[in-house]
Amino acid sequence: MLGVMATCIDCEQEMTTASGCTIGTLTLEGRTFQRAPVAKKRGISASGRCGDCGAAPGHHHHLGCDVADCPACGWQLLSCECGFDELAFNLADSDEEYPFLVAV
Repeated sequence: MLGVMATCIDCEQEMTTASGCTIGTLTLEGRTFQRAPVAKKRGISASGRCGDCGAAPGHHHHLGCDVADCPACGWQLLSCECGFDELAFNLADSDEEYPFLVAV
């Protein structure tokens, strides 16, 4: 069986093999926010990595991960409306329901 390959559109790494996303800070209205690393207890699969994006504990979730928290508001980063400059997806500025999903 072939493995599923998924590339992070922000850090351009293969998510199933990279330790985590290399984007460690996010910028919003000129302010920089430090992203929290993957917690060992939350959303970790049997493999020891995030069950959604594949990031290892101590590293950053890939942007677009269902488990990643927003460093500004504390809500789910994927669905918050903070509108960070670095995000390839930005629900606050988009009329599309899921603009970050790309069919392959």
